[in-house]
Amino acid sequence: MSPEFLLELAKTEFIRSKTTPYHPFKYIALATVNAKDGSPEVRTVVTRAISEELGVIFYTDSRSPKVQQMLKEEKVSLLFYHPKKQLQIRMKGRARIIAEEEQAFQDGLEQVQDTGKIKDYSTVASPSSNLLAGIGDQPYGQKVNFAAIEVTPEELDVLLLENGGHYRAKFTKEIDGWEANPLVP
Repeated sequence: MSPEFLLELAKTEFIRSKTTPYHPFKYIALATVNAKDGSPEVRTVVTRAISEELGVIFYTDSRSPKVQQMLKEEKVSLLFYHPKKQLQIRMKGRARIIAEEEQAFQDGLEQVQDTGKIKDYSTVASPSSNLLAGIGDQPYGQKVNFAAIEVTPEELDVLLLENGGHYRAKFTKEIDGWEANPLVP
């Protein structure tokens, strides 16, 4: 199996994830670096958009630890896994907080408002802080702490597990496209 086939398979699943409501690439793992001790921090985020260039956008509370971590170290990793296809994609890239003036930020904020989820970004206390009330009784304020994050990919590691053999390749983003490097699975 050629590396190019693996890249096209990955791209196809990224594109499908934009239109298929319960696609496995909707929920992905994000890894950042804790600046205090250098340890990795991993959590699940919800994919909100994937560009033709494979850039990934997700939303979060602007006060969350992951935002502070990405401000100090923009290098992040994302993990996508499709269990039925046994397709794993690890993406290394650079994260940036999308500015409020950008259309992507406005589109995201509007999407959150339209779905009624804006409350998720207006808790009085910041994410990961001590709970001010009982579980489920978190007080909400008027200030909206919405952030849209874009991860621009620099490297993809695509692994396809099949009964007849496994296939893997690493792809590095170059000016004129993706450079392929077949790997031992």
